[in-house]
Amino acid sequence: MRDFQALRKLKKYDKQRHFEGVVKEYEKAVRRISAPHVGWYDFKIPTIDVNAVKKELLSRDEVLQCFKLDECTFGDLVEQGKVTYYRVRERHLIRRQDLARIPT
Repeated sequence: MRDFQALRKLKKYDKQRHFEGVVKEYEKAVRRISAPHVGWYDFKIPTIDVNAVKKELLSRDEVLQCFKLDECTFGDLVEQGKVTYYRVRERHLIRRQDLARIPT
């Protein structure tokens, strides 16, 4: 994948744009299902809060701060294969599932 494509996808991920389609489809389905019952029942349909979703990719700085690690220790974890990180230009990202392999 080209660098600019990765950056564009990362920006969408940061802004959680990939959830916009999910929210639109949910709202459309809710309207379709609830339309025949409007006026008959008093109900509240919950909205989707995209901010409640845990991000799968965390920045290296977030991980270092959360686990109180220094750069050297983090480098050792990468060398040992305990943590895989992805680099997109100057951003270093770690998958949430790799956090379980970091010793506390």
